[in-house]
Amino acid sequence: MSQTLPFEGILMISDMDRTLVTEDFEIPERNVKAIERFIEKGGHFSLATGRSAQSAGRYLSKVKVNSPCILSNGATIYDFDKKKILWSAKLAESAREIVKKILERFSDVGIEIYMNEQIYIVSSNKWTDRHKANEKIHFEEKKIEEMPFGWQKVLFASDNSKLREIEDFVRSLNYTDCDFVFSNTMYYEMLPKNISKGTVITHLASIMNIDKKHTIGIGDFYNDLTLIKMSGFGATVEGAPDDIKKAADFVAGSCREGAVADVIEYLEKSGNIFKQ
Repeated sequence: MSQTLPFEGILMISDMDRTLVTEDFEIPERNVKAIERFIEKGGHFSLATGRSAQSAGRYLSKVKVNSPCILSNGATIYDFDKKKILWSAKLAESAREIVKKILERFSDVGIEIYMNEQIYIVSSNKWTDRHKANEKIHFEEKKIEEMPFGWQKVLFASDNSKLREIEDFVRSLNYTDCDFVFSNTMYYEMLPKNISKGTVITHLASIMNIDKKHTIGIGDFYNDLTLIKMSGFGATVEGAPDDIKKAADFVAGSCREGAVADVIEYLEKSGNIFKQ
């Protein structure tokens, strides 16, 4: 890091919902200004989110990113400038059988399938309806039998008690070629084996020609845990679960008050924060 560009060679990767973006789908102005300063001082700012390119891209008129971003909770690295997928991981074909078994057992669960830049709904409920309304993007409805393969992730949407039942059911199936994670109390996701926001940092850092040790990961929930733990410096927000806070090097304030700005201001005051 140089004195003129103190954040040169640093890659900051932020979760979106309840970290950068509030529950009202707004980005606090403190975050916007702090990210601008971070980039002006040589830093690279990226997003790591469960959202699709279309969904995450809606916020890029409000906040600047100057790095490819991690989408679909780690299954995709997407370059918004080039409008191009740079890297992606696919679910094993056994994922179709898992989804069918879950749908047979829990017919009222909402199911969304993410494939390239498109989201398909194969089972709708009030949670997927709410998701469609909040995301303000196009979802295509298909039957599971009609779905082509090449999926990046599958999202199951319901109340938390139902999703916990699905979690237990999935464990009873003893499938070992995919991973599952809660990205929200009402979203339970199936991802390719060994794929998460954290495991994909290595690919993103390599694309950016940045030392993985000089990465900062910020998140708030269990789908962010590997991002926090596997970055050179991990941060979380005030409202995160206690075990997420324990995994972090720094706990910022609330999302609503500008948690990402808190991390950047800490970096500005502290200089070299990276683990030796």
